[in-house]
Amino acid sequence: MDTKQPLRLASLPLLQGISALDISQLIMENVGTRELSLEDGERFVTQGDVCQHLAFLLDGTFRTTTDYPERSYNFTEYLSGPMVIEPDVLYGIQRQFVSTYEALGTCHLLLIPKSDVNRLLFSIEVFRLNYLNLLSTLSVRRRQASLPPPLPNLRARICQFFALHATTPSGTKQFRIRMSDMARYLDTTRARISVVLHEIQAERLIRIDRNFIEIPHLEDLTPTLPT
Repeated sequence: MDTKQPLRLASLPLLQGISALDISQLIMENVGTRELSLEDGERFVTQGDVCQHLAFLLDGTFRTTTDYPERSYNFTEYLSGPMVIEPDVLYGIQRQFVSTYEALGTCHLLLIPKSDVNRLLFSIEVFRLNYLNLLSTLSVRRRQASLPPPLPNLRARICQFFALHATTPSGTKQFRIRMSDMARYLDTTRARISVVLHEIQAERLIRIDRNFIEIPHLEDLTPTLPT
């Protein structure tokens, strides 16, 4: 293990607030961590795989794709480290990954088996509190997504539709979706969806192709949406 690794890990989600010395002594020496390197195009997990490890993306970028077969569309975004990958699917009844993760360039990961995560939760209070705070944040975000606030016009509802799918509120996002399907979800007509999307495209905030929408910078499209 690189001697600088504890310093890097101290900045990761869930490990913030734990000193590099404690990480070295309490975690690296006593927990069965495993490092993993992926090259461009290699897949880390596929949507639906069972989660067996707590996974940290140390550096690099993942292309993540989530399929919604019952809704006939999918969503793609790009996530960069350091970050923890779907920490909420390690426990509970539904333990399948929600998205597929593929490396863009070289990615380095740290994996901690579930049995050792259990030990960390019981033995390190800061880790336990960080984990609870993260799960609480994810729970609140999903509750807000299921009951979004009423918005004044169709453009705002379209922007909200985009934002509610995103893990992060910025960066490039991509949808493969038919306008007719989007119209059904937003309770409007395909013609109205088309008009508003082309208005937004004229402002260079999105790019539209056949059954495809790319948002170069989500933060530019959704600066005034409720948070």
